[in-house]
Amino acid sequence: MVDASVGGKTGIDHPCGKNLIGAFHQPIGVLIDPDVLLTLPRREIVGGLAECIKHDIIRDERHFEQLPGIIEKALVAAVDALAELVAHNVRIKARVVEADPLEKGERAHLNLGHTFGHAFEKVSSFTYSHGEAVSLGIMAASHMARELKLLNDQQANAIRDVLEVAGLPVDGLTLDVDECVQAMIYDKKVIGRRIRFVLPDGIGRAMIRDDVPEQLVRDAIASLKGEG
Repeated sequence: MVDASVGGKTGIDHPCGKNLIGAFHQPIGVLIDPDVLLTLPRREIVGGLAECIKHDIIRDERHFEQLPGIIEKALVAAVDALAELVAHNVRIKARVVEADPLEKGERAHLNLGHTFGHAFEKVSSFTYSHGEAVSLGIMAASHMARELKLLNDQQANAIRDVLEVAGLPVDGLTLDVDECVQAMIYDKKVIGRRIRFVLPDGIGRAMIRDDVPEQLVRDAIASLKGEG
């Protein structure tokens, strides 16, 4: 409801990577019924929160500060809270897509955590759900951003804290680093074998970097190995 429903992306997975084959086709309209969320298992609700957190990290610092309380209500399936959360996130994504419908620039910011996350999904044979993999990907991107002086410790810790409030994984990765890096090379966001990373530039802003040293990529993945 907060991500794939908006933007007109159609895609299928390929053995080389996730969503590698697809096209843009905008729908006439999108209908969303928050009551349907009440039929989902908790793991799916939690997974969807990863995309909500991502949107605030890249676009809305003020709402990000309110997220812990909002997420607590969402986790007890309060329909009003869920409806407000869905509406907020659809507004963010719609604005980004309207400005860049074919992902020539800022729409790529919506991929925060996804370059790492898609690799984690593939290497784990999809034992990680999409939301769980994106959460770990956001953590890896935050580690990278902190090392590049784009995030300070307080901001990086705030990102970790809100993911934990949602019940999303922030560490404990058991996947092989080499396999994850290799999977990233086949990600749809790679251009000329240069991996593009969306990194938080503070809270509420994001930027794209394709000049990250491979060792920093490896360090970011390795940072997820511990269990805090």
